[in-house]
Amino acid sequence: MIGVQKTIQEKRQYRDDAFSYLKRMMYAENEEDFQMAYDELVMWVEQHEQEWDANDLIQYIDDRYLGKKEKWSRAWRQVC
Repeated sequence: MIGVQKTIQEKRQYRDDAFSYLKRMMYAENEEDFQMAYDELVMWVEQHEQEWDANDLIQYIDDRYLGKKEKWSRAWRQVC
């Protein structure tokens, strides 16, 4: 539905859905879970590219956060 204005509620739902994937990446117990959460986020973005402009989100995450994932994801910050 390109060109159709989304309601505030729809935009919030898309944002909340994307944020849930980001939280899964942040709280992943291991590297495999992190990668799965990231892959699922990418798939979600691809499935919803007609409804929400989340491609910029993936680019932002790739550019700003993936290179530093060891600092912010639990998968690499295990406390013994």
